Amino acid sequence: MKIIPNFVRNRKPNLLKLTREIKTGIIVLTGIVALVFGLSYLKSSPFFEDSKTFYAVYNHVGGLQAGTQVTINGFKVGNVTNIRFKDDSGKLLVTFSINNTCIVQLCLATL
Repeated sequence: MKIIPNFVRNRKPNLLKLTREIKTGIIVLTGIVALVFGLSYLKSSPFFEDSKTFYAVYNHVGGLQAGTQVTINGFKVGNVTNIRFKDDSGKLLVTFSINNTCIVQLCLATL
């Protein structure tokens, strides 16, 4: 029979501290991911969407604002990302993005 000292027999592994650290890390990472996706949602620009940016110059935009949907024949193809003055002439530069899939479909429809 092997004799094991008391201090070795009563020693418990230090797993509780490790699991608390892992839980804290998971909560922090989840919070960071939620913040990034939340800001992306509030900016009306999806995080993983592949799109092209276009610019248009107008004299008057009539209530158009950033985040407004861009539609062609009633189908949503993108959204307005920014509106600002082009120069001292008073014309407005509208920046909008269109999904790449919609661009391909538009090109095929014109053939």
